Amino acid sequence: LVPQLTIDLAPIIAQHPAVLIVDAAVCLAPGEWTLEKVRGCASTHSAFGHELNPGELIAVTEALFGAIVDVDLLCIGAQQFDRADTLSPAVTQVLPDVLDTVREWWAARADVQPETTTLLES
Repeated sequence: LVPQLTIDLAPIIAQHPAVLIVDAAVCLAPGEWTLEKVRGCASTHSAFGHELNPGELIAVTEALFGAIVDVDLLCIGAQQFDRADTLSPAVTQVLPDVLDTVREWWAARADVQPETTTLLES
């Protein structure tokens, strides 16, 4: 778990053929969720020192390491964005469907083995 996407993640991402970014989204109603492909995109601001959006991070990873990574973004609408011990009722209700989708995402990338998995923790 990382609080924000920064350029420091690029070498880690470059080591993996597939990456799933999970994000609490302010733009979705609590409990709504989406899964979308992420494409690298040029940054409109300096990428050195501040957080990046997923597309900017992928563009930096490709530019610095030549790595072409299959990246998807799973966004889940949240009610609260502070750290907490529990999930909101709306998120708790959709969690089984979200987990099924993550399992399907993982299964579709059979070449990604557990020993090549990195969990980022803050």
